[in-house]
Amino acid sequence: MSELISANAGKAEEAERSGDLDTAYRFWLEISSRNETPEAYFQLSRIAFMLGKWQMAESALLRTLEGGTNSPIAVGMLGALFLKRTDGDRASNLEAARTWLSRSVEIAKAAPTLCLLGWVYFFLKEKEKAEEAWRTAIEVDDRCEEAYFNLGLLANGAGDPEEEERLLRKSIQIDPQFLRAHVQLGAVLLRQGRKLEAESEFRRCLEIDPTDKAARSYFSQAGGFGPGNEK
Repeated sequence: MSELISANAGKAEEAERSGDLDTAYRFWLEISSRNETPEAYFQLSRIAFMLGKWQMAESALLRTLEGGTNSPIAVGMLGALFLKRTDGDRASNLEAARTWLSRSVEIAKAAPTLCLLGWVYFFLKEKEKAEEAWRTAIEVDDRCEEAYFNLGLLANGAGDPEEEERLLRKSIQIDPQFLRAHVQLGAVLLRQGRKLEAESEFRRCLEIDPTDKAARSYFSQAGGFGPGNEK
């Protein structure tokens, strides 16, 4: 039996590496039915999450926790699940997300988890708590580009373009490939009439992802698609 489980786990991992999540899911479903361990249920929940199989992901994560593990990763994933899931009542899902993510942070503070918790507060219209969560994420990891980016969005909502620009540039300094930050920074510069700087940001966006629609639209507004330069 153990040899079969090991072989199937290898096949599941190979399927995931090749992008065949449906096959990986089927293998982990079979493995967890034969080998009811927290590890097997966690792997099943992870693949189910990526496939948007929300109920299965939730059930598998709860089984993971029933196994006695108090992993902040598993607890945090439950929070992420309720934040992302598209079934059920949105308000109830957000409250569940807050509960699980807060519990994960209590076990161990992690910048990615704090970023997710900040989004829960943001969607609950508790912007001060969202800001606190994102600033705490930076205290935990001062190279958390996502937290700087999120704070930049808050600065945008507060009508503070200088602070927004500073935060977005910090985010890009940490991760030069951060597409959303380049798009947002370009938009900030464009609104200020700094078209050449904005165009430079949008060019960088299209170098990262030539298919990005937002960057192409903004690039056109910045004058990057002048006569004879259409792409």
